[in-house]
Amino acid sequence: MPKQNNQAKRLMYLTVFLFTAIIVVLWGWSLKIRIDNLNVSGTPEGQLASNTIENFNNIFADNQADENTKQEILKNLQKIAQQLITTSTTSTVATITATTTGSTTTTITTTTTN
Repeated sequence: MPKQNNQAKRLMYLTVFLFTAIIVVLWGWSLKIRIDNLNVSGTPEGQLASNTIENFNNIFADNQADENTKQEILKNLQKIAQQLITTSTTSTVATITATTTGSTTTTITTTTTN
């Protein structure tokens, strides 16, 4: 039985790995070039894809703006409730309810007694 040469074996595996990596990279590059050459921007399908992407971007931008507005309203309500607590000299019950468009309802109830 011949002795195994570990260095030669390691070099063989490294060479096979490098050739495989080169083939995969070139295959991916070729695929990207083929997809780029399809040029579907002028076709109805391309217009549909562009409109869909634009609609998704608009929806997510509007949703983020609504979330920011809700957070600002909540912070303002908390400040108002805090001011009511600090300026109160007698027994006070304050209930603040905010309903935004959607299903989110925020209720802040504060009760102070001096």
